Amino acid sequence: MKNSNKLILFAAGLILGLGGAQSALAQDVQDDGAWRDKLKQPANQSEFYVKQTNLDKVYQTSKGYILQYRTGLMQDKKVNIAIPYDWFDAAKTDVAENGKKNVAKCDLIWMDSGRQWPHISVYYKGGEIDHIRLYVSKWRDHQTWGFASESPTVEKLFNEAEAWKL
Repeated sequence: MKNSNKLILFAAGLILGLGGAQSALAQDVQDDGAWRDKLKQPANQSEFYVKQTNLDKVYQTSKGYILQYRTGLMQDKKVNIAIPYDWFDAAKTDVAENGKKNVAKCDLIWMDSGRQWPHISVYYKGGEIDHIRLYVSKWRDHQTWGFASESPTVEKLFNEAEAWKL
């Protein structure tokens, strides 16, 4: 037999042998579908959806902070929202009723001077606000700090504080 015929027979036998081994091995593996679940939601995926926006101004009032930011396609609309002081106080949150440790709804994070700009990060869980992080300059003379006096407009913002979404 010629060498070329031997080579062809060897290659055909190798291909058939590997194909048979593969089908035998495949029969031993059971598909429980667990890999599909891992593809749908990776193990390291967070349960939170975070929305962050830069703030134009942070106004301090006797009831809390009023945050002013821009929205819209051209960032041409200014929006004001209020965050009451008691959102920062863990003792006043209502999670204690569920037997959980008291956790403040909002964290105030003081930033040093630099290139960082005041911003807010809102953490949503299940479509509802879970907690908020407010990043502000620790220097009260920074251009983003302001003070707002009591007025009907300020009162209305704090009355609607629970209803806003970023």
